[in-house]
Amino acid sequence: MGTAVTDSPERHLWTLIEPVHAITYFAPECQQAFEDAGLPGFWRGYFGGRAAPLGAVSAGAVTALFFGFHPSFVDRAVPEEWVLKHYLSLNDVLPSQLFKNIAIREVYS
Repeated sequence: MGTAVTDSPERHLWTLIEPVHAITYFAPECQQAFEDAGLPGFWRGYFGGRAAPLGAVSAGAVTALFFGFHPSFVDRAVPEEWVLKHYLSLNDVLPSQLFKNIAIREVYS
């Protein structure tokens, strides 16, 4: 048989990148950035942070692209009035917050 999944180049890349991915949603600094951008609560920040690079897309587009979330759940986290109001501010706030994030320095030091 071939190389085990745990030894694959893909798995190795995942172990390097996943900490940054997780920080984006779970670090207190990033959660604060979501709050500062007007997205109260974890799920609005989660969907907002992931969807912001897509531009002003609907909850239906988010549901389709992020597969695995029930449409009514996404509808509550991504209301239509939110879409146009917040995606630009998230694209401005999140990259700077992420790179200033002390948690990244802790993960990679």
